[in-house]
Amino acid sequence: MRVMSREKNIKIRVGMRVFLECNKGKKYTAKEICDFLNRVINSRQWLITPKGIGKLFNMDRCGTSTLLYPVKCEETNKGHRVYWIEKN
Repeated sequence: MRVMSREKNIKIRVGMRVFLECNKGKKYTAKEICDFLNRVINSRQWLITPKGIGKLFNMDRCGTSTLLYPVKCEETNKGHRVYWIEKN
């Protein structure tokens, strides 16, 4: 199993947080978040995947990092996870 580099981990989590903060109240699938991040980060070395988004979200929930603490997640009836930040 390949371990994600710290730099990649932070870039993805920060990008996800910024994307969802800018779109508060709207729910997005991991695929939609990945599409955005892959366009913005545009790394030739690695590609962000929905599976990677899910892993980072779960790691953030059970770890000491709280970068994604305001992000909510739920599974849809189609089996997809959606992520969002509540509107205040």
